[in-house]
Amino acid sequence: MKGSKKSDTSREQKKKILCIVQLPPPVHGASIMNDNLVNGEIVRKYFDLIVINLQFLRSIDDISKFSFRKFFKAFRIGFEIISQILTKKPDLVYLTFAIKGFALYRDLGYAFLAKILGKTVVFHLHEKGIKATVKRSRFKKK
Repeated sequence: MKGSKKSDTSREQKKKILCIVQLPPPVHGASIMNDNLVNGEIVRKYFDLIVINLQFLRSIDDISKFSFRKFFKAFRIGFEIISQILTKKPDLVYLTFAIKGFALYRDLGYAFLAKILGKTVVFHLHEKGIKATVKRSRFKKK
């Protein structure tokens, strides 16, 4: 029967996206939105997602607090990013980006790793207060 076979173009391989995002717990606006994105049927229908969970917090009270556990975990995740890029070869890196504190510099490091490995990075900012944070520092503005 003519037309019963799907053409090769309709079976094209899905693009791979490395998602570097925070997922619940703790539950807050950004983690819920990230969870909806990476577990959503529509996104998964069109893309293969490789997810690295930036879960540094045990509770909302841990926000903006330094700990050696978070510091060493940041390095471990950096190595995981390198490993995933080299082995899975994603077409794109999607990063929910922090705008203040140690997390800003951590995420800049992650973006830098992806860029030096030749990947396009898409940033998604969830936080309010970007304008005020940038206003206080020329360095952060750049």
